[in-house]
This record gives sequence, C-alpha cells and structure tokens, in this order.
Amino acid sequence: MNGLIRNGLSRLLIAASALGLSPAVLAQQYPAKNVLIVVPTAPGGPLDVLSRLIQPRLSSLIGQTVIVDNKPGAATYIGNDFVAKSAPDGYTLLAQGFSGLHSHLFVKGHAVLSKELVPVALLAESENVFISSATIPPRTLKEFFDYAKGNPGKLNLAAFLNTQIYLQTITFLQQNGVTLVDIPYNGSASIYPALARGDAHFYMATIGGAKAAIEAGQVRALAVPSPRRSLLLPNVPTNREAGFDFDASGIFAIVAPARTSAPVVRYLNEKIQAAIDVPETRDRLEKLGYTYRTATPEALAAQLASDAVMMERAARAAKIQPE
Repeated sequence: MNGLIRNGLSRLLIAASALGLSPAVLAQQYPAKNVLIVVPTAPGGPLDVLSRLIQPRLSSLIGQTVIVDNKPGAATYIGNDFVAKSAPDGYTLLAQGFSGLHSHLFVKGHAVLSKELVPVALLAESENVFISSATIPPRTLKEFFDYAKGNPGKLNLAAFLNTQIYLQTITFLQQNGVTLVDIPYNGSASIYPALARGDAHFYMATIGGAKAAIEAGQVRALAVPSPRRSLLLPNVPTNREAGFDFDASGIFAIVAPARTSAPVVRYLNEKIQAAIDVPETRDRLEKLGYTYRTATPEALAAQLASDAVMMERAARAAKIQPE
C-alpha cells in the first residue's frame, strides 16, 4: 500500500508540475464546496460517533460544511463501494475501521480496499479489555488461561466473527496455547447477555462498550492489551503487567478514493488532526474509551499495511474463508 500511495502521489505531482501548478496552488483551490464523510455503518456506532464528533470543528477549519451521511449495509460494502467509486477530488471521504478496510478476507466479492482507497487521517484508536464471565472463578488473565487449559472444551469464546477484534483474540489465544470453543454472535447486544448468563466465557471488548457490564459485575475485567492502563479502568492491569507481551487496539480512520492528490490529502490530514487535537475533543474521546495520536498519511498507511499482514495470517490460522 505504501508503494501504491507513493507512486500515485508522484504521478499527480508530476502532472501538476507539467501544468505549472505547484502543490501549494493545488491545496489553495481546495475546498470549494461541501465535503461529505460517508459512514458505512448505522447511526450510533463508533464510526458515526467519531465522525460527528469532529464535524462541527472541521467545518469551521476548512470553511465549508462537512456532511456526515450513513450508508450502512452488506458488511460496510455499500458505503465502501460508494466512496471508492467517487471522484478522487477530496469531496467524498470514508470513515472506516480497520476490519471494514479488509472485509475481502471475510466476504466474497468485496474489493481489496487498500488498493482503492488512500489513508488520510487517524480518527482514534479504541482501547480494548479482555473480559470473562463472572460465572466462572478466574479473576486474572493468568488464572483464566490456567482454568481454560484445565477444562479443555468447556469454555466458550464470544466470537464476533469477521472483525479485527476476533482475529486479534484468536492470535493471542494461539500464542498462549489456549483453545476455546467459538460461539458466533452478531455484536455486543447479544454478547454481553451471553457472558452474564455464562453461555460465553471470554471476549476482547472495547472499554467504552464493556464498562457498564464490568461495573454491574456481569463480567470481570482481566487485562488491558495496551502499553498503559486505561483512564476508564485504572485498576485493571495491562497485559504486560499481567505477564503477557501482547497489544491490541482498533483503528478508526478517514480515507479517500485512490488518486486523490497529495496536497489535498495532506491538507485534510492537518485539518482533521486540528479538529481532534483540542482539549475538549480529546477529553470526550477518553470518556468514550478512545485514544488519539497524530499520524501522517504515510505513517497511517504503514501501520495499516503492517496490521493487514497480521490479519491475513490470523485469518489463515483460523481457517477463515470468504463467504
């Protein structure tokens, strides 16, 4: 993906030079009209919340109205396809999570979107937490793994299939020689009741999504797979503190159609970062269970490419075939 981005941007800059247009001039001509951010999921989800969080300030910063439009359906394919086929002029953008950008691993006919979209800006990273059902004895991650190894075939993984969280969880379990029985669920609305009942026993959740169930005593927080403890769960150890070298977070980003010019991509990156990197917005992100860090388009592309290798390996290891 990095090579694709570099080659595409180089061609655009060469063409601009041939026309006598400098990157600065190209950037100055943008934006001249409203900018659309397509959210390929239903209202209320992380992508929708994050897009609407930056919408007012981003509109002010670019001097044009930013419109957020939900186009859910077909495992995010409808929204993805709409943006991928839009003009590469910076006026139609896509808010997407990492799993959605690699839906071809799970769904037949889905395009390899890393070839059709170019990374623009990081919106946020989700903070995750490993949780277990309160119906079983373990209270730490090590205790859970020991309990699972001592009770083979008796513990179930709440499997939110076709997601980065699922593949990261599978990778972590395999690294530690732990085998759980996959029980597929369609999302958190069914996963948390299953954990509370004891139908499922283990899950990696976003902290924002799991906090209420943890506080209600329905599930136990075992460890946070992050370099540092979460402000939302300050008493829960990190994976490293629990004795396990494994980090896992979920990326939410803004992307644009391939061949969008380098000056426009850089302009959007700077403005989106400026829309997020203010105290009130960062405070809101932390309260929702997200973290933010600055990232250039190139750095974001490199991270997405690296994570894609992990997902592809995990998908093969889990014997996942597109359906």
